[in-house]
Amino acid sequence: MRVALEVDAREIENHGNTYPRMLARVCEALAQRDLVVAFQLSSTRATFAPRTTPDSGFRIAWHSIGEEPNVWRVKDAAIPGYYLFDRTGFSGWAEIGRYPERLRPLIDRVDANVARSFVKDLRRTLVEKNVSKYPQSDEAFVAPGPFVFFPLQSLDDTVVALQRFPTLDVLEKAAVIAREKKKHLVIKRHPRCTNERVADAIARMVKDNEYVLRTGASIHAILQACDAVLVANSGVGFEALIHHRPVYTFGGSEYELVTRKLATLEDVASAFASSHAVDSDLVDCYLAYFLRQNCFSPDDVGGILRHRRKRVEGSWPTLSR
Repeated sequence: MRVALEVDAREIENHGNTYPRMLARVCEALAQRDLVVAFQLSSTRATFAPRTTPDSGFRIAWHSIGEEPNVWRVKDAAIPGYYLFDRTGFSGWAEIGRYPERLRPLIDRVDANVARSFVKDLRRTLVEKNVSKYPQSDEAFVAPGPFVFFPLQSLDDTVVALQRFPTLDVLEKAAVIAREKKKHLVIKRHPRCTNERVADAIARMVKDNEYVLRTGASIHAILQACDAVLVANSGVGFEALIHHRPVYTFGGSEYELVTRKLATLEDVASAFASSHAVDSDLVDCYLAYFLRQNCFSPDDVGGILRHRRKRVEGSWPTLSR
């Protein structure tokens, strides 16, 4: 059987050893099944391009979206060290984002004790090493009192297409609500954002509204202190779940099914409520299912083999009780 494995040269340049190591481990896993691998160049600019498959084989496509048969999609997950392996894409285009009702029974089958232990260990590792998708600051963070955290995304990010309303509209609305409720809104700008509209909006709100603050502190320091998180579909929303924060979302994502979905701009006010309930067992079961069954680690060749075999043969792996 032949396998077309897409390779993005820019990822090799931008991510040092991480991406090449993942490719090497995937090739090692495929070779153990006597599969013939043919490398093909691709890039994130081809995200929506249709994919074809080799005769009597399948394709592993990088950073792609679609529903063609015998095509499996790989992308780095929100948590460093994990890669999503999905049939239809990533974020809200992933199967768990498109068809959450199909996968919810599998999440419910996860052993809550196993999931709780897994997430506790993961949270401790991320906090102790101050690890996130992007480098994090050692800047001290002092909570201003009760506050809502709004991690901003780049306005040109692919997943912006899944947002129900524009980020800057949500920011404006949240700032007004913060002043009305006298509850702080803490903003962190995306580290790769260079958009002048975003910079101007943040500067204006911080200047004119005493309840709007900007920080460059570590994601983990902020998440440990906040009351709630307001987010479209950023990976920070996923990290917030690991910290058991209540997450309010206004965009489709792979984790939206365990968040509070905002349908209108008026719903933004719910993120500023005085109290929030979090079903931590459900969140932990989701996280364990997603990271252990929808994703793989390059350090686990056996896991890659299980993903390839079960996904290509059409069955879904599960965590049993």
